[in-house]
Amino acid sequence: MLLELSETPYEFECVGFEPWTRAMKPRMASEHRVGCFGKLPVLCDLDPAVADARDGSPLRVGQETAITRHLAARLGLDGGDDVRARATIDSLYAFYFSTMRNNGVTHEGEHYAAGALRDAPAGLRDDAKPTTYRAMRRVNDYSVAERSFATLGHFEEILTRSETGWLGGTAAPSYVDVALFVELLELSEPCHAPDWAERFGCVLTNVFHPSPGFNI
Repeated sequence: MLLELSETPYEFECVGFEPWTRAMKPRMASEHRVGCFGKLPVLCDLDPAVADARDGSPLRVGQETAITRHLAARLGLDGGDDVRARATIDSLYAFYFSTMRNNGVTHEGEHYAAGALRDAPAGLRDDAKPTTYRAMRRVNDYSVAERSFATLGHFEEILTRSETGWLGGTAAPSYVDVALFVELLELSEPCHAPDWAERFGCVLTNVFHPSPGFNI
């Protein structure tokens, strides 16, 4: 999505289960390059400027979060030279990944799940027990729907305080804005909760779906 937003040309290779098991997994398992972990996804940066000086091989980056941050830096979507913005965006992305992406394990997990929000009523809990993310303890007895709602509410709070309409306070979307956009697209699918903005009162977050600022 970052490459699409920046209109950067790229090639995408999808590896099927059989080719992966038969050929690619054994080959990747035997590689000892830094940044290769024997698993997908892997980004190959073909820019000669970042090629290995010893043999000219392209830069390979493994791990989802590292790939995202590398692309964001290369494409100018990470806050650039603004140290404060860059740190804020990085912090928000870490929050996004630990909640909406369930620490990279699954899209439907214990911290966030679009399916749980689909089945949740508009009023998740009475006011006797707080459901804001800030008020929640790390170890708690909240349901997945309540944790998911708290995550949405936290992004809503940040957007309320943003003077630019973007999470990091930047003039244009950053990679954490794109990450949130993708999750909200999934949440808006007919099989999940297309009415989530109205049902949960997420007025500002709803601007992300669809948002003319992304132009994707």
